[in-house]
Amino acid sequence: MKRNFINLFYFVILTVALNLSAATFTGTCIRISDGDSIAVWVHSKVVEIELDGIDCPEISQDFGKEAKDFTSSKIFKKKVTVHIKSYDSIGRVVGRVLIDDKNLSLELIKAGLAWYDKQHGSDKTLKKAQKKAKKNKKGLWSKPNPVAPWIYKKTQKNPG
Repeated sequence: MKRNFINLFYFVILTVALNLSAATFTGTCIRISDGDSIAVWVHSKVVEIELDGIDCPEISQDFGKEAKDFTSSKIFKKKVTVHIKSYDSIGRVVGRVLIDDKNLSLELIKAGLAWYDKQHGSDKTLKKAQKKAKKNKKGLWSKPNPVAPWIYKKTQKNPG
């Protein structure tokens, strides 16, 4: 309940601050933090965004740098459209990012550079694309036992 209130609060503040009339905005990508974390310049403000429905490998993991480079090659210094889905626990927008009407989350999964994040979504298109990338041993699926980023992060915080 408290989390829903906080998410609603962030949505209202962001909407007012950016003069957004809907849960969609367009801006220019100015930073790529990693494969699934970007910053967009919109209405003279920087908006931090986590890509919806996926989790890319951390930079220090196999294919982490490739995921960041892929995202950068697709959207850095380009206009993107962001459909706000929610907000994460630290107030970042969680959104679907489109470039030329293509879903960046889907493109990362197709390339084998992201996991479908079933804990935070139920997008059957992403799920199906991951299945195909696994079958074709694309990107991180070329490794015998890729470690999901949420597991990797736990092992880095609480080593053996």
